[in-house]
Amino acid sequence: MADKKADIRRKHIIEKLLSEKSISYDYIMSNFHISERSMQQDIRELTKQGYDIKGVKAVKGYILKNDGLSDYYEPANTQNMRMLYVLRIIEGHRNGLSLDELYEIMYSKRDEVETVANKKTLKSTLNDMVSKRLLKKNKDRYVTSVNAPVQVSMSTTEAMDTLNLLETFSKGNPFEDTLMDVKKKLLIALFNDDEDDGEEFSDYVVYKKDYSTAGMLSTYLEELNSYPFENKGLLIKYRTKDGLQINTVFYIGNVVYSVDKDRLYIIGENDNGMQMIIHYKSIEHIETIDADNTVFQNEFYTSIVNDMFAISLDSAEEVEVIFDNVFRIKEKLLRLTANRPNGSLAEEDDRLIYRD
Repeated sequence: MADKKADIRRKHIIEKLLSEKSISYDYIMSNFHISERSMQQDIRELTKQGYDIKGVKAVKGYILKNDGLSDYYEPANTQNMRMLYVLRIIEGHRNGLSLDELYEIMYSKRDEVETVANKKTLKSTLNDMVSKRLLKKNKDRYVTSVNAPVQVSMSTTEAMDTLNLLETFSKGNPFEDTLMDVKKKLLIALFNDDEDDGEEFSDYVVYKKDYSTAGMLSTYLEELNSYPFENKGLLIKYRTKDGLQINTVFYIGNVVYSVDKDRLYIIGENDNGMQMIIHYKSIEHIETIDADNTVFQNEFYTSIVNDMFAISLDSAEEVEVIFDNVFRIKEKLLRLTANRPNGSLAEEDDRLIYRD
């Protein structure tokens, strides 16, 4: 469930940053009586809301690099998030749901639904949605209205692929205006970037936005560096993709960052010597243990990173690959060619010839 105290605290932090541009670590921790970890969590949440906050050692605190949120951004408040969850749940039930049924489902998902409220508040939300014509009420059951917004969920990879695909459409396409509108919205969602400065997307809101462009790297590294992981083992609690919570003793062998996905990974091994890779974002809690870490950047884990980022001084080789022009292979090759300065694509009969 949402932490109201944390919301109020974060509001005060951003107000301080907006007025003074910087705020010290000591001020945050002493003024709000919180730990360093809670402070880092607050900054992480504010960064997700679109504030460009950076930790700076020179001021021993955080600075705000922008003057606030851009016009096209609207933070997700509790009421808006609750409405989104309600729509998502009711859309999956053709015959609608009663107040009791909806509350029971939301409460059962309370670990992932941050806006579970009591029945009185939920009923008020439902009445508000009916008045806004987002829902219809048939007797004691609520169903989605034809006016309800269409919700689209995309992974970062899917969004990037779609954006790259849009780049292949030439001027003069009969759907050019629509496609460019989609492109602009993807740029906003992925990179916080609007190519047309001054033009507002007042009908477009990104809720619970998470940047894919190194938005969390500095925060993750700052938190990780607060632990002596180079010399000591860690007790880590993390959650798998299936939602399973795992507790493990972990010895970090190396740290790897994926720029295109904005993901930080720690690679190493557990107490039984089993090699593991943990996505840092999945970690819920870390503690330092007394056991020594003897594997950090040893020959094995160093070689893994070296192999991943290996470069060669060998002379370039010319290659030619022939593909059958089926499915959507042409679109993928066009994207590849656009990103390869020496790449070219030719089409002969029903075949595609890629040269590089």
